[in-house]
Amino acid sequence: MYNKIPVLVLLFGIIGCDLGERAPGSMEPLSATFRLTDASSREATSFRSGEEFDVIFVLTNTTGGEVTFHKADYGPLAHFTILQGDSVVATSIDGYAFPMVATTGRLEPGQSLQEYWRAPNTPARDPRIVLTPGLYQARASFVSFDKVEVKKVPPIAFSIIR
Repeated sequence: MYNKIPVLVLLFGIIGCDLGERAPGSMEPLSATFRLTDASSREATSFRSGEEFDVIFVLTNTTGGEVTFHKADYGPLAHFTILQGDSVVATSIDGYAFPMVATTGRLEPGQSLQEYWRAPNTPARDPRIVLTPGLYQARASFVSFDKVEVKKVPPIAFSIIR
């Protein structure tokens, strides 16, 4: 009995390891872009207090093959979070509720998925928020895919001025 314990520990350790290698048969990562723009669609990282701005995430299938993704039935393909330090200030889903029914979608080669948010409020957010002057960070979270990873999109640092 005691001889089996080290073997089981070793087996679980090997199964649970992520060696950073791509699995056989997996595809290249999908292309992703994440950006902030002002109301006139110019890329920006500085906005005035009270000004609305756009948060945009685009995911493109550059693998050459069809890929499958999973998401909540009525939820967005991506959602965005605005942080100040470690505190969440606003999200693109504030005030909304989505049924937790998972659906499967497909993304053909060359096809893109785009998610957009006019920040920092949603139509369902009450009370409305006004970002005060300071430093902030925008982050994107997106749907998961089978057998393919998405190129990482770093958070975007931005500032609110008077």
